[in-house]
Amino acid sequence: MALRPILIALFVGAAIVAASACFGDLPPPALCPAPTKRPGNIGVCSGAMGQPNAIVPPGCYAQFVSACLAGGDPSCTCDELAQCPPDPRVWCYPPGDCPPAVNAVSPKVACSGIERSAIVLAVPVPSTCGCGCAGCAAACDGIGPILAMPPQPDGGAPMPFVVRDIRFPVAGRIGAYVRYRGVVSASVQVSTGTGGSGKMIGPAPDFTDAVVWDPGTPPAPAGSPAQLGITLMGPTVMEIDCIVPFIVPL
Repeated sequence: MALRPILIALFVGAAIVAASACFGDLPPPALCPAPTKRPGNIGVCSGAMGQPNAIVPPGCYAQFVSACLAGGDPSCTCDELAQCPPDPRVWCYPPGDCPPAVNAVSPKVACSGIERSAIVLAVPVPSTCGCGCAGCAAACDGIGPILAMPPQPDGGAPMPFVVRDIRFPVAGRIGAYVRYRGVVSASVQVSTGTGGSGKMIGPAPDFTDAVVWDPGTPPAPAGSPAQLGITLMGPTVMEIDCIVPFIVPL
């Protein structure tokens, strides 16, 4: 009879070890909202933007300006696997989940993920107008691409960041959630074939939520394409952590 307790203890111990091994294969749970993965200081950004050598051809801020939001890293390289691994289990809002700021829009709201290939840094190539990986803006994980553009000589308002082909299987009013930080003077627009909505965004020392949605916008038909664009209205150095499209169905 004394053998039975020993066998039970061995079985329980083996089960705990096996479970620990399984959990050891899982990534750590996401901390939400995601803290920034790179230190940054918008005061340092403002000082760098005012340096005599801050603007370089073809009309971008130099890499040392972008570095103010990149943890001091002056490079503009992109390595998605290192910077933002494509594992939704460690994202704050994996496809289908909505940020709290979006849930507050409507009890019927539904969110969607975006394909990394749909995110475009529409900047001159090669240049330092856009640093890092555009695709990192698909995940709310505390790191994203950096836009760094001064006022344009022709007075134009460039749109260096675009998310294309946003679609939902139901009809409704489409909006978007943007999480960003930096020295910012920009407008975020969500456009559909039936209308659109926009929102001005300004300086943010830490990652900040911006919800772009207008209840008066004409609803978009089911399956119709929408697009998000960020237009720079003034000198800007900003990091875009993520974009989350959403719809309020009819």
